[in-house]
Order: sequence, then structure tokens, then C-alpha cells
Amino acid sequence: MIETYLICGYIGSTLFTVNLMPQLYKMYKTKKVQDISYGWQLSYFGATTFSMIFAFHTPYPHLKIGLTVEMLNILAMMYLKRMYSPTREVLPKE
Repeated sequence: MIETYLICGYIGSTLFTVNLMPQLYKMYKTKKVQDISYGWQLSYFGATTFSMIFAFHTPYPHLKIGLTVEMLNILAMMYLKRMYSPTREVLPKE
């Protein structure tokens, strides 16, 4: 029988995994990224990295899968921030 704490772990992992997807979608559609700070992104990336180190030393696959998807989400967000930032330098066309 599955223990209650494992069910909570799976639910929490799933919620963390999908938590950035609405923001990613909004950033992609509106191309507005000014309200997302680089400091928050780096902090989130660092927290995810340290959590992944922990997760890969545990026997729980939901942590590994969830944090891997979460890492991809924050990397995508960092990419969109860089791509759509109004202060991004554009090279002159030749």
C-alpha cells in the first residue's frame, strides 16, 4: 500500500513541475518579460540545482522527473527573458 507521504510527494512534485508553465506561455505569447527579474531566475535556478543534487541521491523517481522538468522550465524562462528583453542589443543588418 502506498503511504500518504509518497502521495503528497507525487502531488507536490507535479504541482512544482507545472507551476511555471502558465508564466512561460504568457511570456511567449505577449513577449513581455520586464517584470521577471534576473535575480529571481538565478535564485530559482540555484534552488532547483541544489534540489536536483539531493533528488539524485534518493530513491524517489518523482523528485528526479519533476525537478528535471522544472530545470527545463526555468532555462526556457531565462532564454525567453534574454530573447524578448527590450535592452537586448540588435546587430545592424549588413
